[in-house]
Amino acid sequence: MDQSNLTGGTYLDICGFWGDNLNTIANSNYIIQTQYPLSKLAIRGTVEVFVDGEPLEAGWYYDISLNSVILEDTTILRGDEMFQVMYDYLDECPY
Repeated sequence: MDQSNLTGGTYLDICGFWGDNLNTIANSNYIIQTQYPLSKLAIRGTVEVFVDGEPLEAGWYYDISLNSVILEDTTILRGDEMFQVMYDYLDECPY
């Protein structure tokens, strides 16, 4: 239990109600993120979000101070869709 607490893990009582334990395990593995950090600094106005290849027009925004896409409506995703962010960025050219 100590190791689980130190590493942010979860521990369950093996004598406890198994249904509750399964819900705890399942819920901890299915958390839809609300913040998606980008690997490069995006050029404002070029950020696009897609769900299963379809443009997502609402329910998200780009936060330049966090350089992240913020998902405002998590009901858009149910877990099996492909969530994709596309954007342009400036990069130093080595040539």
